[in-house]
This record gives sequence, C-alpha cells and structure tokens, in this order.
Amino acid sequence: EEANVQLRIISHSHAFQDEVKAEKDKENERRAGIEEEYMQTKLKSLERQRIEAIEQRRKEEENRRLEAIREEELAKERDIKAQQLDLYHAELAAEKAVIFERQAEIDHQEEIRKRDQAALNLKRVEYRREKQSERERARIERDEEEAREYQLQQNRLDALRNKVAKKFDHVRPDRERVLQNTNSVQSRMDSKVHKPLFFNPGYTVDELMQDQRFKIQLALREAGLHTSEYA
Repeated sequence: EEANVQLRIISHSHAFQDEVKAEKDKENERRAGIEEEYMQTKLKSLERQRIEAIEQRRKEEENRRLEAIREEELAKERDIKAQQLDLYHAELAAEKAVIFERQAEIDHQEEIRKRDQAALNLKRVEYRREKQSERERARIERDEEEAREYQLQQNRLDALRNKVAKKFDHVRPDRERVLQNTNSVQSRMDSKVHKPLFFNPGYTVDELMQDQRFKIQLALREAGLHTSEYA
C-alpha cells in the first residue's frame, strides 16, 4: 500500500512536473511568440529603416546629381556669359579702335584741309594784295595819265587862247552888236522874202563860215578839245 502511495506520489509528481513543464513550454512558446513578434516587428522596422535609408540615400544622391547638373549648367551659363562678356569687350574694344582710327583719320584730313585752306587763304591774300597793288599802280598810272592829259589839254587851251586872242585881237566889246541878229539869223529872215520852192532847214557853207562861233568850234575840234568843259 505504501508502494501504491509512493507510486501515486511519484505519479502526481510526474504529472505536476509535466504540468509545470507544459506551463513552462507554453510560457516559452508565448515568450518565443512574443520574441518572434518582436523580432518580426524589429525586422520590419529595420527593413523600413533600411528602405527609408536607401530612399534617403537615393534622394540625397538624386539631389546631389541634380545639384551637380545644376552646378554644371550654372558653370556652363557662367562660361557662356563670360565668353559673351569677353566677346562684348572684344567687340567694344574693336569698335573703339575703329572709332579712334576713324577719328584719327578725320583729324588728319581736317589738319590737311586746314593746311590746304591756310595755303589757299595765303594765296588769296597774296592774290588780293597783288591785285590791290595792280589797281594802285593802275590808279597811279591813270592819275599820271590824267595829269599829263590835263596838262596837255591846258597847253592846247593856252595855245588856242593865244591863237584866238591873236586872231580876234581887233575885236572890241560892242553891246549893240551882241544884241543884234547874227548873220545866219538875218539870212533866215531875208530868206523868208525870197523863199525857194523847197524849204532848206540848214545853212550853207558860206553862211556857216561867216559865224564866228562855228569857226571857234572848228578850232576846238582841230585841237581835240571840243568835248572838254572849257569848250
């Protein structure tokens, strides 16, 4: 009987141990499940972090790539602008050089023109001075000629005065003779009495030669003084 009791005790002990073991196994399984779940969650979290890290690196690499592209484009744009600026400066320098050269040519031509104009003005001044000298010489010659002509005229007048004075020295002042008709007038008056068939408005040679004024006119003509103020 004690053996049976002992067996039952042993049996209960084994059963208890089995229950304890079963509980431990369940606890272990639960813990294992929890750990598995934790591990799965951890793995998922790590995977998500890995994916996020990969995505972050990809974004960073993409950003770096885009930044590199942008920097390259900016560098190209800066190079283009620098080239354009250099080209602009070169064109500006060339244009300034052309303008400077053109202005230098204009100044040179202007200097030549001024020299030519100065030479021309000098020639004109010399020409006018020469013409003035010629006019002055001509005026002097003309004055001398007029003086000689006047002196010659005076000499002729003096000669004519002497000639007339000698020729009419016997003539004395006669008021009545001055107021009476001249021979030509008297002849016209007489001709009215013996008027010819055709009227003759002139004078005959004999009538003219009887007029002292006509004789004086002939003398002045012979002396070349009939157009003078004295005549």
